[in-house]
Amino acid sequence: MRTQDELALRRLFRRMVWVVAATSGCGASVTLAPGDASVDVPIAVDVPIAVDVPIAVDVPIAVDVPIAVDVPPIRDVPVVTDRGPCDPIRTIQNPGTFCAGETVVFPCGLPPALRVDSGTSIDPSVCRPFCTVRDPSVGETYCYLAPPSADTPTLHCQIPCPGGRRPEGFSDRPGSAREDLGGWFARLAALESASVSAFDRMVDELTLHRGPAELIERARAAVADERRHTELTVELARAFGSEPTLATHAPAPARPLEAVALDNAVEGCVRETYGALVATWQAAHACDTRITAAMEVIAEDETRHAALSWALHRWACEAVDPDTRAALSDAMRRAVEDLRREASAEVGDDLVTTAGMPTRAQQSSLLDALVASLPGLA
Repeated sequence: MRTQDELALRRLFRRMVWVVAATSGCGASVTLAPGDASVDVPIAVDVPIAVDVPIAVDVPIAVDVPIAVDVPPIRDVPVVTDRGPCDPIRTIQNPGTFCAGETVVFPCGLPPALRVDSGTSIDPSVCRPFCTVRDPSVGETYCYLAPPSADTPTLHCQIPCPGGRRPEGFSDRPGSAREDLGGWFARLAALESASVSAFDRMVDELTLHRGPAELIERARAAVADERRHTELTVELARAFGSEPTLATHAPAPARPLEAVALDNAVEGCVRETYGALVATWQAAHACDTRITAAMEVIAEDETRHAALSWALHRWACEAVDPDTRAALSDAMRRAVEDLRREASAEVGDDLVTTAGMPTRAQQSSLLDALVASLPGLA
């Protein structure tokens, strides 16, 4: 059964695709139904969706994106703690790859700069010197601390990377600046496969933290959806001459609720919601009938997953303290800024004409429309 949030997002996405396509001189096989003209179901916590905000197209929008400062990371040197200089213990997931993650254990206690509430995100300018994983081309490393019950203070560092909902440490580096169709669908297949693990973990963590039964069941359904998406994108990758590499992910340990909420805010409310919007665009613009059929399925399912993300966000915000809620809002704003950087990359002609990907300008317009319509992202 479709939830009200899902129906609201579906109408909103169709309206955005139609408006951006019409104002950018690009046709789209999307016809607005009467119900698509307005959306009256709130998605953001206590804030209704605004759909009558003009969508700016082909007009540069100034965004206060912080300038990345190259702060030398601390590599295998002591940090100062209450017990004096002490060597941190580092473990890096997928070292040398895109979207690497890292845990930094401080056996002598936390450095003074990191003494914030456990489970909350930390401003990148504070945590960056303690993390060795970084990739400025895709955005700032974000961080959170282990819960107070942990045996030793631990900092978790994660590099953001393109795509939908991803498990920690997922590697997703494109092979070149402009990918061909086969390579792009191979990467998409790897992401869809990884999303199976991400939703499996969501089921486990919602169960651990006694989340609503309805959310748990929706997460279980998403696991099956992502398996279907993997099959569809593997077939497309092979049809265009590429063989996907689907990574296997070992079961991940459960995280504190604050960390679950942070992951969902970034991966679900921002990246998966935007990914569902892009999939809706592709379903309307792809010239290859095989791609159109696959993207119609993926767009419908990903819209349902985006609605799940916002529902989980509302539930989590009621369960955490005000400081954590503020940290979630900050993390979502930074994730939007990361998407803006990614949207500035050139898109190959084949991806635009055959796979229906929005151009660089159209991606920017879609993201502007999404942020304007979902106040939780602004």
